[in-house]
Amino acid sequence: MDDRRLVLGQLLLPAGVTARFELRHDRWLADESQGLLRWHDGPLECRGGDTLLLVAKDMGAAVVLQGLDPASVQAGSRGAGVLLQAGRDEYASSGIEWEVREVVEAPLQPLA
Repeated sequence: MDDRRLVLGQLLLPAGVTARFELRHDRWLADESQGLLRWHDGPLECRGGDTLLLVAKDMGAAVVLQGLDPASVQAGSRGAGVLLQAGRDEYASSGIEWEVREVVEAPLQPLA
């Protein structure tokens, strides 16, 4: 993913809980206060048109956003996903939904 591209969106988690997320370069960050997300930031990996929000480079995914490619996704795009590692055991491996709210393309800064 281009390091000048910022993808902002929202996750609809189990029990009607929502979380905001940000994808930037090779990192992800999420803001959720109900404790449904066990992990709130880490590296991301794109694989087969899906985005995996990883716990760490050498660990598995916490969340899979199916059909979301941060390099080409547009604002208004929606899809499904899976919450693999939840903050509450009863929600592990639950289906979720994602929506991209905004995509920001930062222009290159000229060299001085």
